Amino acid sequence: MRKGFRLLVTSAVLWAALSASAWGALVSTSFTGTITDIDPAYDGALTYSSLVYGSFVYDDALASGSGEVSILLGANPSFGLTVHLGPYVFDEGDDKDAALGYPSVSFYNGNLQGLDLIVKEVEDPLWNFVIADKSFHITQETPYHRFVAGTLSYGAPVPVAVPLPAASVLFATGLLTLLGVRRRAARRG
Repeated sequence: MRKGFRLLVTSAVLWAALSASAWGALVSTSFTGTITDIDPAYDGALTYSSLVYGSFVYDDALASGSGEVSILLGANPSFGLTVHLGPYVFDEGDDKDAALGYPSVSFYNGNLQGLDLIVKEVEDPLWNFVIADKSFHITQETPYHRFVAGTLSYGAPVPVAVPLPAASVLFATGLLTLLGVRRRAARRG
C-alpha cells in the first residue's frame, strides 16, 4: 500500500510540475483599431466605419527583461496572429517575411510597444498593408502613396491554457499503475 501511495504522490508532483510550465507562459493580447484617414483617391473596400481588430499569442516569459525585445510570431507553432481589416482577414503566414518567422511583437523593458506586420498585395498588386507598433496603413510602393491610415490600441495580455499532452499521459499512467498495484494487493490479501 505504501508503494502505491508513493507512486500516486510522485505522479501528482510530476503532473503539477509539467502542467505549470504548460499553462503559465502563453498569453493572448487583443487589439482594436480606428481608421483615421482615407485618401480621396482610395477606391478600395475600407471606410471610416470598417472594423479593425485582432489578437496575437506569444510566450510572456520572452517579453520580460530590460531593453528592447522582439518576438517572432511565425517562429513557434504555439504562437499566432489574426488581423481583421474590414472584409480582410490575415494571419502570421501572410507576412511578407513569414519564411523568416515574422511578423513580430516588440517590447521595451517588458512593456508592449506593438506589432510589426507587412502584407503585400492587399486590394491591389501594388498596395501593402503595414502595421508598425501602434499605427497601420495601406500604401502603394511605387510611387509611394498612403491611401488609408489608422491607429491601434492593445489590451492587457490574458493567459492561454494549453494542456501539455505528456503531463496528461504521465498522470494517466501513474493512475493506472496505482490501480494495478491495488488490484494485485487485493488478490494477495
